Amino acid sequence: MAQKFHKIIQKGAENRGIRRALVWGTMRYLVVLLGNQDIDVSAVEQTARRFGWKILRVTSLSALEQVDPEKVVAVIFEPAALEMDWALALEQIRLRAPAAPVIVCHSFAERLPWPEMARAGAFHSLHLPFHPDEVRQSLGFVASTRRCDAPVEVAC
Repeated sequence: MAQKFHKIIQKGAENRGIRRALVWGTMRYLVVLLGNQDIDVSAVEQTARRFGWKILRVTSLSALEQVDPEKVVAVIFEPAALEMDWALALEQIRLRAPAAPVIVCHSFAERLPWPEMARAGAFHSLHLPFHPDEVRQSLGFVASTRRCDAPVEVAC
């Protein structure tokens, strides 16, 4: 499959300290936010855009089922918002988007059984409200797992 060079992002007025990011494709991949529609997702939107991805907000597992799993680069979900056990929710997400890393989000007050979640297939976790640095790190981990032809950002 032939890839098109999308853009080069440069930082720095002179040739010193130039940062370049190669972004391939044209936003054909999605970060799916599953569950609570009331949370502020601006940090996720901005970071996803930097990686060449769009976000898609869905409220239910049945809505996730309507999304092409080949386009889903990651699923971010809050177990409490789905009103079901985290293990069942994670299993159902993995059935609907089997190749997508699943990121669990939770409040600082919630204690998650992380070792069990990781064994069940959770990829990473994010605190609510979303902090831009944490989101950038988490989606950066996702980008590093993607194939070479997927949109990725490379910073020097």
